[in-house]
Amino acid sequence: MIKQNRRFNVSVIKTKEIIITKLFENHVRPPENYGYTGKRGQAKNKDKSIYSSMQRAKKKIFGYTIANNWDLWGTLTLDKIKINRYDLDLIQSKLNKYLQNTKRRKYPNLAWLIVPEQHKDGAWHFHLLLNGLSFEELRDTKKTYKNTERKMYNWIDYEHKFGFNSFIDVSTVSIEEKYKISNYLTKYITKAFCEARYNKKKYWSSKGLAEPNKFNTLLNYEEYKKALNIEYMHSNDIIYQSDYYVKDRTTGEIINKVKEITRVLPF
Repeated sequence: MIKQNRRFNVSVIKTKEIIITKLFENHVRPPENYGYTGKRGQAKNKDKSIYSSMQRAKKKIFGYTIANNWDLWGTLTLDKIKINRYDLDLIQSKLNKYLQNTKRRKYPNLAWLIVPEQHKDGAWHFHLLLNGLSFEELRDTKKTYKNTERKMYNWIDYEHKFGFNSFIDVSTVSIEEKYKISNYLTKYITKAFCEARYNKKKYWSSKGLAEPNKFNTLLNYEEYKKALNIEYMHSNDIIYQSDYYVKDRTTGEIINKVKEITRVLPF
């Protein structure tokens, strides 16, 4: 059996709003396991497994954020009288059940993406993107977020059951702002957090969330140079660009150089 040449030098992530192009100076040769990550809890190299888990979680959170529409971006805290703020597994179970019941009983289009963050004392709070919740469920705080006109709200029912919360209306944010939110959320997925949550969930999301379309391709020299020029020809649409190096995690040796460009797609 002849194996396919799976090398690539261009990687693309695309949603209905943006396209992220990564151009690699050297060809990338994916591992021969075709994406198989092994059985949970049976990793031969735990450090490598933790790092891979961290990268997968970051990519998923980033993808869910940019590929879906969101109404609210919030922070959820926990009242120590209502729940044990230090038991993340317990919180996850109760909060998931609460959201699923809210979806089933009142708002069938409810969707969420939740990323935990731990306080210095070990207690947990959460960063949340939410869609499909009626604004009638919210209390208008009569405040706006920082130097913007974005209104701030409290989710009254959550407050009664779990504790204080604060939400910002992001239903009309620009594509650039959504991109910044996606990067903001991924920063909480650290190596230390993934090590502490080894073989456990690093984030929670509702079922059925859209994901970006992703593909890799191998261009010849002329096609590659043309692709670079095309990216710069659309400079007015660029919301982010950077050049960075990919290094060997063990030796620190530079393996590749990458040019990453994020552009807004025309409507």
